[in-house]
Amino acid sequence: MSVKAYELVPLIPKFSSPSGEKHAKIESIECSGKYVFIGTSDGYIVRYTVHETAATNSTGSPFVYQKEGHHYFDAKRPVRVIKAASALEKLLILFDTTLCVLNINTLEPIGSRLKSVQTFCVNENPKISDPFLVQICVSPVSKGQVTIYNVTTEDKLIQAATLNLQEPARALSADCGVICAALRSKYIILNYEQGLVQELFPFDKDGFAPFICRVAKEEFLLSGPDGLGIFVCSAGTSNRPPLQWSFSINALAFHHPYILGISDEFVMVHSIVDQLQKQTIPFQGGQLIGNYDGHIYVCSLNELCALVPVPWEKQVEVLLIDEHVEEALALLEKVGHPGRLMGQVDSLKKRFKQQAAFIYFARSDLENALDLFLDSDVDERELISLFPGLMPASTSFVRAVPSLHNIADVNQLHHGDESKILVAKQFLLHYLQMAHDSKKSSHTFEIDSALLKLYAELVQNKDLEALLESNSFGGDFQGCQAWLKTKNLHHARALLLLQEGKRAEALSLWCQMISGELVDNHFQGVSYFAQVLKKIGNPELLWQYADLVLDSSEEEGVELFIQKASDSTKDDFPTMYLDPSTVANYLQRYPMALILFLDHLINDRGNLEEKFHTQLAVQYTDVISKLKAQDTCSQSEVDELISRLRNFLVKSDRYRAQFLVPKVRGLGLDQDVALLYGKMGDHDRALSIFVKQLKDFKAAEEYCLTHGEKGMNSPNMLFHTLLATYIDSKNSEDQVDEYVLPALELLNKHASRFDPVKAIEMIPSHWSVTVLESFLRGALRSSMTQFRSTKMEKSLAKADSVQKSVALYSLQKQSLKLVESNYCCVCKKPFDGQKFAWYPNDVVTHVECGRLSNVCPLTGHCFSLLNASQSRR
Repeated sequence: MSVKAYELVPLIPKFSSPSGEKHAKIESIECSGKYVFIGTSDGYIVRYTVHETAATNSTGSPFVYQKEGHHYFDAKRPVRVIKAASALEKLLILFDTTLCVLNINTLEPIGSRLKSVQTFCVNENPKISDPFLVQICVSPVSKGQVTIYNVTTEDKLIQAATLNLQEPARALSADCGVICAALRSKYIILNYEQGLVQELFPFDKDGFAPFICRVAKEEFLLSGPDGLGIFVCSAGTSNRPPLQWSFSINALAFHHPYILGISDEFVMVHSIVDQLQKQTIPFQGGQLIGNYDGHIYVCSLNELCALVPVPWEKQVEVLLIDEHVEEALALLEKVGHPGRLMGQVDSLKKRFKQQAAFIYFARSDLENALDLFLDSDVDERELISLFPGLMPASTSFVRAVPSLHNIADVNQLHHGDESKILVAKQFLLHYLQMAHDSKKSSHTFEIDSALLKLYAELVQNKDLEALLESNSFGGDFQGCQAWLKTKNLHHARALLLLQEGKRAEALSLWCQMISGELVDNHFQGVSYFAQVLKKIGNPELLWQYADLVLDSSEEEGVELFIQKASDSTKDDFPTMYLDPSTVANYLQRYPMALILFLDHLINDRGNLEEKFHTQLAVQYTDVISKLKAQDTCSQSEVDELISRLRNFLVKSDRYRAQFLVPKVRGLGLDQDVALLYGKMGDHDRALSIFVKQLKDFKAAEEYCLTHGEKGMNSPNMLFHTLLATYIDSKNSEDQVDEYVLPALELLNKHASRFDPVKAIEMIPSHWSVTVLESFLRGALRSSMTQFRSTKMEKSLAKADSVQKSVALYSLQKQSLKLVESNYCCVCKKPFDGQKFAWYPNDVVTHVECGRLSNVCPLTGHCFSLLNASQSRR
């Protein structure tokens, strides 16, 4: 047997009937509080008081009993069933075939009786709301019926329902709205609320004693053929496997988590968790066993004993020693100890759960093990210590005494099976990640060390880097450095050095990886190195390693200075000021880096210094010139730089255009030369380049629109300049013919932007009116529109002048007399000059006290615009 769950102790060692008859025996038992009731075979019911003491008597029992009284029924018939209704202070007695009610204190009969009763049961969990109402189910002797009665405080048996059966019932048990009944040859489940009957299984009616025991809500245990115990729920199905009794049973009882059956020689204890027999207790002549108000009593013909549960901690300890974990946990969920403080109980339970967790771990049942490790708050170091090499050498940890397990390490546990050891390490990693993320553990030193080593061993480099970059690593630096070195994880080593504050050593290690002295495929190269330099924010280190980054990648290198020079904190980089002139001079050896830096300085930071603008343009021209001189130059790269130069020349007004003209002309960039002339104000040259060199008439037109007057209907003198370029008398004959069409398109498209008189004076005399018709119409329309607009503006101005004159006249007609005693109603000070404000509601203030001319500063009243205009100031 796996556990000692109960001890058998005498309660009433030698029972004798009050009649003194030698052959009288115990027929039934019941308990209510301190009272124990015994029904005899010769018609007596006897009441005892029972007390449990700390000491044991001569029989080894802690119980002390005393007879309180008895009641004798008229005929010498057996008292077959006793049920206590403690809330009503009543006893329900079935002697022979008569059901009656007794007062629990006086044992005197009260109320009415029921005759011809075969058996009855009490519904322990009825669907009624009255706590002082007891519901019983009664089966007659010869009728196939079950009648439900409610026993009330008025000592009445009130019939609630009658249900018809195929056969009379030999045994009953009820719960909620369900009755389980043993008929003469079969078991049934009866739902008396819905009136449904479901047959379960038959049995041999000759020589078979059916027993029914309620074990849970709407679930019963039935005695079946061949010594089987079958669990049945209200749906007629079984949710648990059957159990097998070793001997023929005489009675059943349930005391969580055990099923107790009694035979002629033994009490058999089975677990409801796995249905296995856990204990066998010798007991001769066993007749009855039951769970009476939480007390387990067993009796023979003339002896009453109690089954006392062994202390739960001892039961759990034995179960865990035998590795019956599920039973131990089921017992833990239910029991406590009234003699201990709650903290002591919780501490014991946690320890037992920790032991159970290690048993699951040893079985490789890792899901259950994880739940228990988390639930029991186990010291994470207990688990780490099972894995050789993961515990820091300088730890002060010592395994718990007494030990929580008998595992030496995972190698011994799994006999060197690498696949199982790998699964165990993955489990430990998951568990330690949860402990690390929760930040509840006080063992950061050991946890972080083990995490780092596991990440390295299981090649989880992203998690390893995240741990080292989180700034929360608190492990063993020296031991972890050595571990990472053996794994050739040089990048992680550098991160760990950075965590230790050894910046120079970390950067030196990365430099060796960049140069190829050390190889680590997980190192992301120069870009990552540059990011680290930014985060460090040390100018000395920046200047020390900038060349290394720039030589590898100018784009990556310039980011060092761009980030440090900016005020951006989106990457949480520390603020560090670097003089732009110093940086620009330093980057002279890196042309593209210098362009990127100056572009950032001007466009992102809005620097307006002329030297940087000019330097950027010069740098563009120098780089373009060098690229053009190379045979292997990519034309797309050159075009990209030219486009960037052109955009810069258009947007910026801070560079020295005159200085840049020869450099840009030397590159053959006529369009950009024209832009520079435009910045210098030499529009004649600029337009001449567009027309005569580039032959780009559309660009010339756009130039006029960009650099000319902004009004749509006002004359744009640049258009006159462009027209003059087209019809210049110095043009050759071929140019004259080539420029006629662009000149006409210019006149016709932008007629409103020309001064018609000047334009007509410029147009060659041999051009016909027909050719110029569109221009003349547009110019006439524009002139008329301008004439009418001017006339309208003149009329509006005249009307406004008249209104102002009328307002002035109306103000001049009124007068206000101020004397020395007058004062400003806002600041309460006298008027010391001739200036004052006079509002339409006759409020007079200083001019500076009346902030708004249409709002009274005293009352807050807002006047209409007309009244506001009449406000005197």
